[in-house]
Amino acid sequence: MQRLRRSLFTFSKVRGFVFGRLKALVVLRLTCDQVGRYCTIIGRRPRIWNNGTIRVGDGFRIDARSRAIEIIVERGGHLVFGPDSKLNQGVQIYVRDEVLVGRGVGIGSGTHIYDTNSHPVKPGSKTRTSPVVIGDDVWIGMNCIILPGSRIGRGCVIGAGSIVKGELAPGSIFVAPDSRVVSTFEVPDEFRRYPVAVSLIELIRRQLKRR
Repeated sequence: MQRLRRSLFTFSKVRGFVFGRLKALVVLRLTCDQVGRYCTIIGRRPRIWNNGTIRVGDGFRIDARSRAIEIIVERGGHLVFGPDSKLNQGVQIYVRDEVLVGRGVGIGSGTHIYDTNSHPVKPGSKTRTSPVVIGDDVWIGMNCIILPGSRIGRGCVIGAGSIVKGELAPGSIFVAPDSRVVSTFEVPDEFRRYPVAVSLIELIRRQLKRR
């Protein structure tokens, strides 16, 4: 009985790998301008409105089992996801100018990223638009807000519920409710937040080997 359960679990995992890769192949190629290898979409299909440019690196992953992600890129806007970056459910990204997401970045559920405030704050003021840059190997917790002009250095950890505005040095640990840096650490050159994506055949081989 235990062997049967393990077999069913393995089959379910393999099926998820296959469908996730196929879904990404179709959806991302229909909505993005450049798509890397080994991309995966698990769960709900993302809602992507692309009137500008979207480039996606190898191993890009979306995990949206209960809530779809939403991406809007206005005319002339540019959105880039580096290799092995991943989005979780409920993420919203709005781009009027430029949002750059580095390699191996994890973005938690419900996080919002904007490069514009979309409308004037007070009479006579102008709409503010400023690029957002998220460095390699950054981990952003759930329900964060990344405001226009933010620049997050490599390896940073952004705690759940934080509001980020301005520049964070590499290796910063930034937490709510005060939205401040509480600690820093050295980020080794060889540090990788997430493993490098591999082919579907290699994924299946590894899964079968674990049985």
